[in-house]
Amino acid sequence: MRAIFKRITHTFIYVLDQDDALDSYVGKLGMVVDTDADLGFMRWLTVTLHERPDLALGLMLPRPPAYDDAT
Repeated sequence: MRAIFKRITHTFIYVLDQDDALDSYVGKLGMVVDTDADLGFMRWLTVTLHERPDLALGLMLPRPPAYDDAT
């Protein structure tokens, strides 16, 4: 079976402080919170634009294995 991708719905950036990033993206850039969920082992935090609610930006904390104390 061949997968057909029609659009990107989520993209992610690493932030060092999710609360500061949330203040910036919502308070200064006018985005809105889409999801803010505590999953226990991580916080799933996404924001969207008013005019593009189908495109979510994930504000993710860098965690191993992609990021560790050495880097």
